[in-house]
Parts: sequence; C-alpha cells; structure tokens
Amino acid sequence: MTRRFSARLRVLHIVGPDGSGKTTIGTHLSAAATAEGLVVDRIHHRPRLLPGGSRQQGDVTRPHNVAARGGWAARAKLLLVWLDWQFFYWRRILRHRHRSELVLVERGWWDMVVDPVRYRLPPDVANLTIRLGRLLPRADAVALLTGQPHLIQSRKPEISADEVARQLEQWQLIAPTVAGRCVSVDTVQNDASTVAHRLLEALAPDPNPLTGSWRRAPLTHRARDVRWTGSGDSCVACFPRPYGFAARAALPVRRALSMLWLGGVVAGPFDVNQLAESLGVQTDGAVVVNSAHPGRLVTALTLNGRVRYIVKLGAHDDAGLVREAELVASLQGPATDGIAPTLHWAGYWQDWFALSTEAVDTSTRPILDLDVITRVCTRLVAGIDGAGPVVHGDLAPWNIVGRAGRPTLVDWEFSRRQFMPLADLAHFVVACGARLRSWQPREAGQLLVRVEGPGWRHLADVGEDPRSAPHILECLFTNSVDIRASRERAFWRQMMKTLMARGDLR
Repeated sequence: MTRRFSARLRVLHIVGPDGSGKTTIGTHLSAAATAEGLVVDRIHHRPRLLPGGSRQQGDVTRPHNVAARGGWAARAKLLLVWLDWQFFYWRRILRHRHRSELVLVERGWWDMVVDPVRYRLPPDVANLTIRLGRLLPRADAVALLTGQPHLIQSRKPEISADEVARQLEQWQLIAPTVAGRCVSVDTVQNDASTVAHRLLEALAPDPNPLTGSWRRAPLTHRARDVRWTGSGDSCVACFPRPYGFAARAALPVRRALSMLWLGGVVAGPFDVNQLAESLGVQTDGAVVVNSAHPGRLVTALTLNGRVRYIVKLGAHDDAGLVREAELVASLQGPATDGIAPTLHWAGYWQDWFALSTEAVDTSTRPILDLDVITRVCTRLVAGIDGAGPVVHGDLAPWNIVGRAGRPTLVDWEFSRRQFMPLADLAHFVVACGARLRSWQPREAGQLLVRVEGPGWRHLADVGEDPRSAPHILECLFTNSVDIRASRERAFWRQMMKTLMARGDLR
C-alpha cells in the first residue's frame, strides 16, 4: 500500500461518554494506521511519564461514586497532569519529529472538563482546567463518538442516560475548539471498522491545510510584524537564524511559545492557500515577515516541519524585486554552482509581484571565514557565466547561507551588473564590524588595505593594482555605495578616519 503519511507526529483524541466505543475504535484505528506505515502509540487519559496516581482508583464501574479532592490537592493534581502532557509533547517533538507517528489519546485532558466528577475535581477548579488546557499544544484531530444516549448507556451502564446526553452536549461545544479538525461519528449506526477508516482519512494530508488564524509571533519586534499560520511545528522551522546575543537568547522562547499557539490574532495579508495553489506547491505552514523594504513581504512556506520555499511579495512597481528576479534567473544552471538560490517562479500574482525560490539549508553555522568570502567576491567581480561581473550590493553574514564549500547568496535586490572591485568585500567587512562587532574600524581597514590581506588578494585576483585599495575605498565611501544603515555608515566613517590617520589615504 502506498504510504500517504509523511514523517511527523500526529495526535488524535478519541472522546465520548462511557459506552461510545473509544477502546474498540482505538483498536481498529491502530491496526489501520499501522498498515499505512504509522508508528502507533495509545494513551489513556494522560501519558504518565511523570509519577502520580494509579491507573485505577475505586470501583471503575461506578466512576461518579468518588469524593472530590480538596481545592489545593485538585490544583496540584491538575498541574501534575498538565506538566505530564507538556513533557510528552516536547519529548516526542524533539526525539521523533522525523518519524511517521500517530498517538491515539482516549479521553485526554478535555475529558476532565466534560466529566470532572470522574477525576474528583471540585467545581471551583473548572476555569483553571480550561485555562491550562488552552496552553497545551493542539491535537491534529479529535474524534467525537456519538449516538443515541439510551443506546450508548445500554452498552455500558456505568452512568445514566441523562448523564450520557449531557456529556454529548458538552463535547459538541468543546471538541471543535481543541484540535485542528473535529470529526463526529455515530458509533451506534456504524461499525467500528468503518469508523476507524473514516478517522484515518481525517488524518490524511489535506490539500488545503491552512485553516488556522493568522497570529503575531511571540517576542518579535513590532516594526518587523512577524505573522504566522498553519501547523505550529512547521512554523517553528521558519524562524530566521539569529546573530545578535538578544536574538539568540529569545529564539528558543519564541519557538516554545509558538508551539503553544500563543500570540495575538491579526488580519492576514493574503490567502496562503491561494498563493500555494498558484505556485503549484503544497504547504502546511507559513510565516510572513515585513521586509525592511517598505511595502514588501517575505513569506516562508513549510511542509512537514521544513521550510521549502521563500516567496517575496512586492508592489507591481517594485524595481528592486524585479531586478532580483531577473538576476537570479540569469544565475541558474550548473555553471553558477549554486551561487544564487534555485528559482521556482517569478511573475505577477494578484496585486503583487512575486519571486519564489527554493529554500536553502540554514541549519549550518554562519559563514564568517574571510577566505571563503574573498573567493566569493572575487568570483562575482571576475564574472559568472551568463551574467558577467556582478555586484551583490548587500553582502553580509545573514545573506550567505549553505556551507562554506558551496555558499549561496540571497537577497539580490541591490545587485547590479557592474565591475566594482572591493565593493562587496568592503560591505561584508563593515557589516560584520558594525553589527557583529567582529573587529574594530582600525582592524577592518587593515583587512582591506594591508599587504597580502583579504582586500589585497582580492584586487590582485581580479587584475587590479592592490595598492589602489585605499583609493577605491575612498571612492566607495564618497559615492555612498552600499551604505544604507546608519550603524554601517558610522562604522565606515570611522574606518576611513583611521586609514587617513595612518597615512593610507592621501
């Protein structure tokens, strides 16, 4: 049988009153999912990874003939069960995120909201139970098992028919809010095998899976306005690789909060499903960031927990984005050796000009080796087959991805076809000094002008006199080429002052 399920963790909650057939349906569904290649794990109520409580307490045939816990004991028990679920989710996500796994949960957390008497919860902790439940990761789907109350009660007369009817009514209200998809099935009118296959279909890949709300990602700068939707675990993969200390410290917290589906609901800038359909791609998550360029959006489309496509959306008259699309198109093919990302599609979509490229691996360490950067700059200036001499225009560590042996440059909107020795290398050195504090202005200047330094070797390799480096830097600074951010301008100005004080500029 062809496997329809990709490698990721899926969680299905099977809920309903006593007698609705949760155990029977779980058994049939487990067998059907195993045949589809899924690794199946079954959980009753909670994972029990943390100690506390026994599997059976009192007479199980009379679940409502138990005394409620005291207020503090009930709250402590709720917290223990909540931590148990959190520990379960994070252990599965971190250890098994590349495995096709299905977790079948009978009852689960929300059964405590619908039937608190069974779990010895007093009425005064009902709101706390709901609030803690909202902080748990959402399940992929919830299967609500229904039927005529008196027929369900006749199967398992542990509770009254009136109580069965009450629980079914409560589940009808709660079930659609606790998972990405709710499937209600009548287990009285349908046999267990039919119900199991229907639930398995509900877990199959959806051609239009992005039905969640747009939300602002937690701990993001308002000016950048990061928004995301779709699968929580997929959206985590979209967060950019941080460079500053504060960004590196905040990234794990942002990822954790995003997995909990926190963040305020906001209006979406466009329909991601329509975009994916127009591009001819499948996606289960998306992150949208306001670009530093006014009026432009950068969208990451993910599938199965990995970023697959980067889509830039700009206005119809966005000259920089059109220029980037043209240059990236000219840098395709084996001869370019991946110097630019692989072009997927470029053109006009709705009210936007769109540029879609395949995502490049960003999991490796940042490329800060000046020898590697010098070779890249030399290759651009010397000319690439089909494009001639090229200036990237914004060469910085955050625009260089991949591995040191085969780096790929992204964000070509400031590029131009021009022979400009030292421009990209100087921009990289200034960006590292100003943003990452890799070196002071005096050290940066010497990297570009000293004998046998990176700047000296670069000019010699492109056929220019290395002794002209100070003069070239002065021309670049005077013409304000590639100096847009105020921090870089200040660093460049101080670097030129140190070169003048040393007598390198005359």
